[in-house]
Order: sequence, then structure tokens, then C-alpha cells
Amino acid sequence: MNGIQFVDGLRRDLRVAVRALRSAPLVSAIAIVSFTVGIGANSAVFSIVNAVLLKPLPYPDPDVWCCWGTHFLAHRFPWCPRRS
Repeated sequence: MNGIQFVDGLRRDLRVAVRALRSAPLVSAIAIVSFTVGIGANSAVFSIVNAVLLKPLPYPDPDVWCCWGTHFLAHRFPWCPRRS
């Protein structure tokens, strides 16, 4: 009985929500667009963070490449930390 009551309550809530959305279409459109833009921006930021920070570099020994780059940059830019 508890599961049936849950489904009935959910159905009633959805019906009330649809009525509210139909009664104020401009507010509904603004809310839907806001959610869409927010979800899209979140996906874009996560994709960038995943590609730049979370995935390892596609080289056999990325730490050596990083050290070489830092050593090379130290000759051109004095503020760059120098590794031996």
C-alpha cells in the first residue's frame, strides 16, 4: 500500500506542477532556459577541467616532459622555477 500511495502522491504533484507551468508560461520558459544554460555551463566547465587537470598526459613519462619544459622556460623567463 505504501508504494501505491507514493505513486498517487507523485501523480497529483505532477498534475499541480503542470497546471502551474501552464498558468505562467513566461516564468516557465525563463526557468527552463535557466536550467538549460546552467546544465550546459556545468558540463562545459567539467569537460575543460577533466581534459586539463584530471586526465594524465598522453606521453610515456609526462614528468620528464614537464621538467624539460620548466628547465627550458627558466632560461627565457627568470621568474620560472628552475629544475636540474
